[in-house]
Amino acid sequence: SSFAFQGFPCGPPVWPMLAMVDKSGRSSRLPLYYQDGQLGDQREAHASAHIQASTPQGDPEAVLKAFEYFHDNHRPLLHVGSEKGQHLDAAICARSPMRVLEVGSYIGYSAIRMARLLCKGAQLYSVEENVENARLAEENVAHAGLSHVVVVLRGTVVDLRCSLEKLAPFDFILLDHKKMLYLEELQRLEKWGIVQPGTVIAADNIGGCNRGGCNRIRCGCGYATYVRTSEQYQTCNFWGTRDGIEISHFSQSLSNGRPLDPMRHSKSKPHLQCLLELGLPLIAGPGIRVVRSGMSEPIENESTAALQGISTSCDPDSRKAKPPLTSHGEKHGCASADTASSRTTSKPAAPVVLLPENEVAVAASAEAFGDLLASMVVSSLEEAPRREEVEAVPGAFLVRGAFSASEGALMGKAVRLAHGGSAPRVASELRRDSQHHRAVHIPQSALAALAERLRPLMPMTAGPKCTAKLEAPGREISTFLRCYRYLPGDSSRPHFDRSFVECEHTPNVMSSFSAYSLLLYVNDDFEGGETSFFQPDAAIPVSNKGLTPQCQRCDLIVAASVEPRAGDVLVFPHGLHPGCYPSPLHEGSLVTSGEKLLVRTDLVFIAP
Repeated sequence: SSFAFQGFPCGPPVWPMLAMVDKSGRSSRLPLYYQDGQLGDQREAHASAHIQASTPQGDPEAVLKAFEYFHDNHRPLLHVGSEKGQHLDAAICARSPMRVLEVGSYIGYSAIRMARLLCKGAQLYSVEENVENARLAEENVAHAGLSHVVVVLRGTVVDLRCSLEKLAPFDFILLDHKKMLYLEELQRLEKWGIVQPGTVIAADNIGGCNRGGCNRIRCGCGYATYVRTSEQYQTCNFWGTRDGIEISHFSQSLSNGRPLDPMRHSKSKPHLQCLLELGLPLIAGPGIRVVRSGMSEPIENESTAALQGISTSCDPDSRKAKPPLTSHGEKHGCASADTASSRTTSKPAAPVVLLPENEVAVAASAEAFGDLLASMVVSSLEEAPRREEVEAVPGAFLVRGAFSASEGALMGKAVRLAHGGSAPRVASELRRDSQHHRAVHIPQSALAALAERLRPLMPMTAGPKCTAKLEAPGREISTFLRCYRYLPGDSSRPHFDRSFVECEHTPNVMSSFSAYSLLLYVNDDFEGGETSFFQPDAAIPVSNKGLTPQCQRCDLIVAASVEPRAGDVLVFPHGLHPGCYPSPLHEGSLVTSGEKLLVRTDLVFIAP
């Protein structure tokens, strides 16, 4: 939607995508953000203007709410967010750091979030390479009344090595920039002595992928594997909406030379126990409940943690009553930074929020999908699946009757498992598109039977003028499943699907890529929820990432609308690979009643 703040133009300018060339000479289109730290449409400046115009000076809580309002109602921002932010709050309160290092300021959200909870006299140093981001971060921090706590350093960690070595050691470090660089960054900080025993390291955007030997570009698996297998770290991952935040404790004395318990990082182990091992409370704030897998009643984290002698509140007064231990095992009192929010004498009781243990739910869902798809080997369909073209969308078609009603029912249970523990949504609440799905990874072998059913009806090349051939039997369907659950009032806004690229053999050299989206319609006992395709219009600008149109929904003309039917699979092209069909703009239309369930995956081709 279009908007204007403090003299900024209404509607974003269209910024070009950068053409990148890998070692083999192939070009790809990466968003400008990966080069200069911004999303390219001035949303960072718009957000800062909104924050400073709509909140009082010196109120960090109001500033954080303004960040979230802009993110939810205008344009998404690259920040930790409130869900993962609660776990970040908990880690800060548990460690009570006196010196904090943040790598990646963006425009100041996480610096403000951490600084508002720091002890009196504590200092936070935030490193930011982008000059404009650094300026905006300083302005937002000053507006929140925390400029005496936060120092924004311009440059990279490498540029600032001498300064950081003088400031070391740091009690707490937040990595929040390009996750593909996290491992290199952490090992650099270890080598320089900036990370020392007792340091807690939080890394944002970790947890979306946990596959061993993952070679995907822009993935954080290397970092996750390192901290989860190193004898120097105890670590846990806490899920947000689409990915997680990894919180790790560096202490050589914790392992005592013994192998670490692999179950500590397992998705099947309750996070409460993981955090007790780590020595941190589960989440911040009283009155928040955690739904644990396999239990009929939610567990109150205050009472459970109290049995273990751990404070669960980030309130400064609470921390005075139960002062935490320093890295040397000495108690010290902690007076919060002097801000307007800390001077508030009374606060309303926090609402009860249900937080699903997504890692556990997703693991259970993956197991259910594996059992279901493996069972297709011994089951048979009454009629062979048939292909039906979607005439108005080049390259799109339906596979009718791809799986049976009983298989669909089991698939629906697996989708609901992936969303396990989700809080009931009130009618007035609008959910972001990202809250509709959960990512589930399953073994390649589990897809063999479904692939065998679908392969005869699939395109053998990636496009009419592309020579890339369909992957080998059993490998043509991606193991990365996205489980969607739409409730009444939910929809997926108009967007383009993007292609993923694998570099399996040589780093930065594409070995395979996806060229088609596959939507498995799990059920049809709902109203609305059609998959609608729009007529292409070159005059409509798109976002910097090339995924969403910058216009109103009423400006788009529907070319075709596919009504979901249980057991069908909708296949349509996506991505920007040369010689392929154009990627169609589409949406998941509004669900008016009932519950819509579907699974999305991708069709994979071998790079020529």
